[in-house]
Amino acid sequence: LRVQGFPPKANAIILSVLFRQIEGYQKVEVKDGYAIVYYESKEHAKDAITKFQDFRVSGDYHLQITYETI
Repeated sequence: LRVQGFPPKANAIILSVLFRQIEGYQKVEVKDGYAIVYYESKEHAKDAITKFQDFRVSGDYHLQITYETI
């Protein structure tokens, strides 16, 4: 998954706490302005999108998630 919309100070540890709530979570990599979250299967990734799309992280920060295959 490609994740955007989180605060600039958010790191991999903070994002992993959120996304590991979904079964199949593997890891998260924070890049410049976005993160890539890995799941064991497409179904697990879709569950994460359903749960966290437009999720309010803090203040005006809302997660925007897209499915991408790597």
